[in-house]
Amino acid sequence: MDPEVISALIGFAGVVVTALLARAKVKSSTRKLKQAESELTLQQQALDFGAFVEEWGETYQEIDRLMDSTTIDRFLILRAWNGHLSPRWTTAVFQMRKGMQMPVSYVHFELDTDYVSRLKEISVRNVIAFNVDEIPEDSAIRAVYEAEKVTAAVWVHIMSEEVPGTDTVAHTYASFATRAPEKINKDTVTKCSVVAGRLRGIASTFKMKGASCSR
Repeated sequence: MDPEVISALIGFAGVVVTALLARAKVKSSTRKLKQAESELTLQQQALDFGAFVEEWGETYQEIDRLMDSTTIDRFLILRAWNGHLSPRWTTAVFQMRKGMQMPVSYVHFELDTDYVSRLKEISVRNVIAFNVDEIPEDSAIRAVYEAEKVTAAVWVHIMSEEVPGTDTVAHTYASFATRAPEKINKDTVTKCSVVAGRLRGIASTFKMKGASCSR
């Protein structure tokens, strides 16, 4: 084949590859922008959800009673976002802490593999309990728990919802934790599950109200 033809074909192939890469980059950037916008909307809804929970005095009192009757002394409601781009971060939208504990701002806390695997597990099992000393040493959540002197925790799934027309899924879940040296026993895990059931009811009501308001 004529060297000039070969050179022209190589040049043409380079142009095609460059065009395809540019197109892929634009598509990826568009997807990221669309997901970011969705996540901002979901974050606003999550903050509204936290305010909604505060208005339910009975639920608040139930969590307070749980803290008085068990070793649980730290309660958080969180929301994690994931989708086509894989899980990326979580935000604490509601906190209750017993004693002199100060609230810690967990906003867009970056998720690692261990954290994501636990979120997947509660989406299937609804509730998991674990001790901090059993978590891999390089885990982000272990670092957080050790910084707060947490020794054990129970995570419960509350709800998951998709954003129509996007790749984004929001997972709302709760974390019950203790700083006590003794483990969280089965009775306490059951009580946490009961509270989670009430929270699922609140979340469902809130979701239905949100849907009716958006019509």
